[in-house]
Amino acid sequence: MDTATRQARLGALLAQQQDGAAAMLAALEAEYRALQARDLNAFEQAVAEKQRTVAYLEQQERHGLPEVARLIDAAPSGQNITAFVLRTRDAVLSETWQTLQQTLGVCREQNLLNQRILETSRQRLRQTLALLRGEDGRSGTYAHSGRTDEDDRGGQSLAMV
Repeated sequence: MDTATRQARLGALLAQQQDGAAAMLAALEAEYRALQARDLNAFEQAVAEKQRTVAYLEQQERHGLPEVARLIDAAPSGQNITAFVLRTRDAVLSETWQTLQQTLGVCREQNLLNQRILETSRQRLRQTLALLRGEDGRSGTYAHSGRTDEDDRGGQSLAMV
């Protein structure tokens, strides 16, 4: 296969990956909006869309990675693809690769943000449930005395009042 054909095929594969990454970003953004609005139905829909997108991306990866390896004559890693793209000096291929890398970076950041929101919600829920059970609801941290803050607080629980 000549170099121009390899570049064109790699560009097409990267464009497919970009489409998948853009779909994942849309699903992550929908999940974020649902979390912010505390809309369970919208959240469930966003999670379902995210799961469908993950399945699609996994399928693309299974089929595309062996071809990428053949096209670049190396293991299909980010570093090897970058090296191949730089060697080709193909502006369109380079732009496609950079756009994909940027989109994947935004996906990672959005996913981390969504995880932090979910963890904060879980902590609040645990604290609320603990209060309803008559417990303090705060996680124990160590005080200067070496005991947990829970041991040093004193006071009464709501259940006992």
